[in-house]
Amino acid sequence: MPIFLAGEVLTRDLRVARRNRRLRPTPIDQLTAGGLRKVSGAIRAVGPSLTAPVSGEPCVYYHAIEERRVEYFVGGAPAEKWLEVGEEQDACWFALDGEGGTIQVEVTADSIAVLSSASAYTTHAEAQSRWRETALLPGDHVTVIGVVALEPDPSAMEDRLYRAAPPLRPVLRGSPRTPLMVERIPA
Repeated sequence: MPIFLAGEVLTRDLRVARRNRRLRPTPIDQLTAGGLRKVSGAIRAVGPSLTAPVSGEPCVYYHAIEERRVEYFVGGAPAEKWLEVGEEQDACWFALDGEGGTIQVEVTADSIAVLSSASAYTTHAEAQSRWRETALLPGDHVTVIGVVALEPDPSAMEDRLYRAAPPLRPVLRGSPRTPLMVERIPA
């Protein structure tokens, strides 16, 4: 049974990756509510940003993994391997400045999936431990895939007339069940 489940998960992940590659980026000013959308642009921090624990860089997302070296013997010969012993992850809201405007991206650490091509690893090695870090920095060009919602734009509320419909802004919001998928665009 576990082998079947592993194959099913792998097959689902491959289908998701294939679907995501087929999606074409939508200009921000042409976004409509609902449905899966792909948006590309540059990350801009809104509010206080995070600090990546290994590199010390200001960021909107990080995932740091601590590894320890384990030494052992195989057939009398010494060998070693690195084991993951801890991890830390956090995310904060950010804006994406892209074609046709800006979109608010609302995420938490458990509602974002950063694809491997978005990884920028920094390794600090000591004798027995090291850290790997993936971070999304302000200015990074990324593609975000998720479901778009349209909500009242709080920055434009003062300019509207009484009883006039409030202007709407697009928002990408992740959840643990439907995380936003983020991939760095190669420079």
